[in-house]
Amino acid sequence: MDYLYIIVDYSPIFVVLYGLYMTWRFETARWFLLTLGCVELVDELLISVALNWQVHYYAYAAAMNLAFLLPIMYRQKIAYWLYERSGHDFFNNVVNKHYISLQELSVLLVLAAVATINVVTWCEVLLYKYKFVSNAPIKLYVRDNTVAILHLLYIAALVRYVLKAEFREGCLTNEKEITP
Repeated sequence: MDYLYIIVDYSPIFVVLYGLYMTWRFETARWFLLTLGCVELVDELLISVALNWQVHYYAYAAAMNLAFLLPIMYRQKIAYWLYERSGHDFFNNVVNKHYISLQELSVLLVLAAVATINVVTWCEVLLYKYKFVSNAPIKLYVRDNTVAILHLLYIAALVRYVLKAEFREGCLTNEKEITP
């Protein structure tokens, strides 16, 4: 059964890579997936260290979930900052075409839910460690399966984002042509 959790944990990086392949010609999708992929790589590099933290692993997991929100919430500001520093038209195009899609909002909500579950689990584990409670039912019976289901929803939202990239880009192009 543990292999299912491993597949669910590592599949987002492959979805990001596949998404980059499929949406490379769309600048906003490429920028979103690149920034999200960078956070995924940082998570993959740090997870082996964090797994050794028995109690504070859940705080790390919640912090990483919040770090995944950064590419969604600050992507335009980061692109503008990079455009000011480099003058590269790619970043200027990303700034001008940026908007938050429904799929990005679903990723945001799923990651916020996972972060909340991790914070609650961390608090519960701390309470258990210091003998305030005699059992940790959320950690033992709820967290792993709930996080796995939310991870599957996260993957589904990323796949949907990739599949809708061309449609979103076309709508943006048509909208810019219509408005004076």
